[in-house]
Amino acid sequence: MFTNRVVAIVLALLWLLAGCRPVRPSPAAAQPSHSLEVRNDWHRDITLSYSAMRLPTANQRHPIGAIAVGATATFPAALPENQERYVFHARYDRDRLEFLTIFLDRSSLEKLGWKIVIPGTDSTC
Repeated sequence: MFTNRVVAIVLALLWLLAGCRPVRPSPAAAQPSHSLEVRNDWHRDITLSYSAMRLPTANQRHPIGAIAVGATATFPAALPENQERYVFHARYDRDRLEFLTIFLDRSSLEKLGWKIVIPGTDSTC
């Protein structure tokens, strides 16, 4: 029913398919990341993102998450550890208006225990 040639082709295809599996990165090659704890002392709910620059474009801004007023939230694996500078962007009104930008380098974040506080204000705006 099957000729030797057909069997040889099927075996060759199976051999190729077995060798062409997706390459998974080794754990050592994965970019390490660090958790971040954020306390929101501001008078509104906020969203927080980070970038490596002061005025990032939308695709250079990396969302961290939302923090309710008066709450503390922990975001697991939120920041890459190999970055030297972190610029945090605190926004409100459904992530529409930015009211605070915090610049920290990695050593400062390490000293703070990878925790930041969004300060409160007496403003009623």
